[in-house]
Amino acid sequence: MMNTVLKGKAAAVTRAASGIDLTCVNEFLKARVQVVLIDSVVLH
Repeated sequence: MMNTVLKGKAAAVTRAASGIDLTCVNEFLKARVQVVLIDSVVLH
């Protein structure tokens, strides 16, 4: 059911490089959602 509800939608996922947020990105992609991944790197 998730695939039909989300198909054609778009999502922006913050902190998307790892952890549960990356898992969410993968699930959105499986549901054919367009996804923008947002993350940052702190350079010292």
